[in-house]
Amino acid sequence: MEVEAAQRLVSLVAPSVKTYADHEQNLLVLFGLTSDLDVASKILTQYDQKTFSAQQQTVETSEAGEALTTNAVAVFYADGKEMVELVRRRWPLRDFAWDEQTEHIVGQATAEEWAQIRVFVVENDLPNFILKGGLLNAQGEARALVEYKDITTLVKTGDELHGWKISEIGADQVELDLDGRKLIIRMGR
Repeated sequence: MEVEAAQRLVSLVAPSVKTYADHEQNLLVLFGLTSDLDVASKILTQYDQKTFSAQQQTVETSEAGEALTTNAVAVFYADGKEMVELVRRRWPLRDFAWDEQTEHIVGQATAEEWAQIRVFVVENDLPNFILKGGLLNAQGEARALVEYKDITTLVKTGDELHGWKISEIGADQVELDLDGRKLIIRMGR
């Protein structure tokens, strides 16, 4: 696994873990609480296994003579079963399944289709943040109550929530950013 990719992955799944990357040594150093380090270590091990297995792709030929590769794409935020249904509807001639253990969509498609599938999944892999309310503190600074996976968190501008940075809090909406992607959640979503 590339060090930069590993560093980004750790920042997404365990944002409280600090990282240092040494590109010459192909080394990633992690620093944080033991429980957070365990999470980061497990996800890196799992990712390495997935990367290794993805490199061992099988190529088969479809009835139409197309070269199909077995591959997988990760789903980080969305409901995996719903996401695989979206992929199936978009590529109805291909077979896809949801792997609950690895949290990947697995299937067979052409190399060109896999490139499109990856883009499609990234564009649609959004967390189901729910804006529960907003308030102003004693200094007049905006705060928002955001729920994700049944956990409600009080956030302010600049905070991170599961890797997404809170960029703006309005009267009835919150804007979040992740690597140039914007997500706006509104009250009642």
